[in-house]
Amino acid sequence: MIGHDEQGGTVFTIHAPNAEVVELTARFGGDRERTLAMRRCGDGGWSLRLHPGLHCTTYRFRVDGRFLADHDRRDAI
Repeated sequence: MIGHDEQGGTVFTIHAPNAEVVELTARFGGDRERTLAMRRCGDGGWSLRLHPGLHCTTYRFRVDGRFLADHDRRDAI
């Protein structure tokens, strides 16, 4: 899921309570693609905040080394 915080940042979240590692791979304009580690939350979720002004054109989650297909993007995995 994508949301915005009160400072204007973009927040990505996913519920993956059994995951060991969750990452976000995003394309930031042109062909620049980066993979960023997400932080575990206490409720089984993971989150990552992008600073205001930093926008990605496409993104996908990688859970324990496996990219999720578009139809796998849901609140819980």
